[in-house]
Amino acid sequence: MKFPRLKYILPIFFAALSLISGQPRRETRAVWIVTNFHLDWPPRNANVEELKSSLDEIFFNIRSKNFNTVYFQSLIKGSALYKSSILPEVPYFTVPGSDTLFFDPLKYAILLAHKYGLEIHAWVNTARVFSGDETEFLDNPKHVVNTHPEWIEKIKQNGETSLWLNFGNPRARFFMVSALVELAERYPVDGIQLDFIRYPGHNISDMPEYIAFGDTLDLDDWRRENIDKFVHSLHDSLRAVNHFLKIGATPFGIYKNLPDAEGSEAFYTVYQDSRLWLKNGWVDYLTPQIYWDINHNPRFDALAVDWVKHSYGRNIVLGTAPYKKQVYKELDKIITLSREIKANGLAFFRYGFIRNRSFPEFDSFVFPAQMPWLDPNVPLPPTGFTATAGSSDNRISLSWKKSLSENIKYYSLYSIDEEAGFESKQLVSLFSGKSNFVVYTIKRPSKIKYKYELCSVSKLWNESKPSSKKPEIVLSRLNNLIKEPDLIPLRPLLIKGENRLTLCYFAENEFPFKIEVSNKKGTNYLSVNLHAGINYIDLPGGVNFSSVKLINLKTNHEITLRNNRRQ
Repeated sequence: MKFPRLKYILPIFFAALSLISGQPRRETRAVWIVTNFHLDWPPRNANVEELKSSLDEIFFNIRSKNFNTVYFQSLIKGSALYKSSILPEVPYFTVPGSDTLFFDPLKYAILLAHKYGLEIHAWVNTARVFSGDETEFLDNPKHVVNTHPEWIEKIKQNGETSLWLNFGNPRARFFMVSALVELAERYPVDGIQLDFIRYPGHNISDMPEYIAFGDTLDLDDWRRENIDKFVHSLHDSLRAVNHFLKIGATPFGIYKNLPDAEGSEAFYTVYQDSRLWLKNGWVDYLTPQIYWDINHNPRFDALAVDWVKHSYGRNIVLGTAPYKKQVYKELDKIITLSREIKANGLAFFRYGFIRNRSFPEFDSFVFPAQMPWLDPNVPLPPTGFTATAGSSDNRISLSWKKSLSENIKYYSLYSIDEEAGFESKQLVSLFSGKSNFVVYTIKRPSKIKYKYELCSVSKLWNESKPSSKKPEIVLSRLNNLIKEPDLIPLRPLLIKGENRLTLCYFAENEFPFKIEVSNKKGTNYLSVNLHAGINYIDLPGGVNFSSVKLINLKTNHEITLRNNRRQ
């Protein structure tokens, strides 16, 4: 069994990226991470370290596939996966017998998103506040079912019971708007995505509200207007909190029936007029749930074309269903189709069903689709950019003058091959907008001289012109390896420095990889990605260690290196 190869640790994990592949320069590539019922995360009965480690592995894997966006489920069953003064916290993460969170999932998910250069949207269930059999959610006295039972609609469908906010009551709508505004005020998410922003169907008991608030509208139009009022109010409230926040929604895949796409119609069945939200600019994007394949009615292609046609200048990110076998088989065709019809990207439901799939269609990282109506401004390029090569390894010290603008989210580093011209320009890494000095490692050295340029990237992924200075550095390590091929290690080596422990490993293939470094104080964990060739990885914990365990996350094969061996 072959063991995977190691990648260097970067400030944000990145593969070298060509700008001239067949893919778009910008394309939203999103995946839903489901927390409800523990489907994707969290693992059951896990401690804090296991919760962190398992979520880190998910984000790392998503980033290694060249995705750029995560829809992280943050509000389920009327309960928050974050600290809230309005909503109860999800009991998965609370101390038994109390409301105290022992772990803040959304806070940590945001930290991981920034670590890996991913955009993160808080995906929230709005009108539906309970479903399933986890009744411990309803035991919390803060749950809206207990605080305001008069707002709750009880629905029985297919032998299952669910509880919904009656959006015909203005106070119920205001309650959910307030909860989501609090989320935006407390957590620096890139977006908020609305799910279950609809009625459960026709069989609801809302005549008292209709009599009180219906005015002259007929019942169907009044119900649609109630959802519209919620979206409009939420939009205005969130914009006041954060102008750059992306507001999205996940409507039914069929707005109204088409000749090749017939089924449950969002407009008539659940009173969801999502195209009005686009037209009025109340949402920045829609991710319609087009959870069907291409060849059977309702057809994915017919629906996708219809949604893009009626985008009203906003983003349409096509929602797909790889949990269905036929859809999974057609994902390559679906990706190609989305680009042909000029959709703004794709989203995959859910993580567990694409976890082990490679995406050759995403052969390099690209920024998410643009939203110029939120921020058309291009930041100024960084100044004072310098690069200095180390004398004995592939590490490069990069520095620049820190921008005074609060709108800089990242700095993007490009490698330039002047002999091949612009077409060989490659994005090789992203660095935090708060930094102005990093140590970058060339992961796959193929030449001795390298030339770089640096750009500023805003919160909305608007990229500046390149830095005026394009420093050139010279590597010596590659020359040494060419002259002395015996330096290539055939097995993992641990190299002790004065205060640093480095793992040296030569590998043939690329796989996600986990390292566990144990010492007297405990165990440190590190998630990396091996690359073809020689890998040098600085390990946490210093030189005093008892063992280093290397775990192939694809095959679960393990190698353990112990102190005083293989060094």
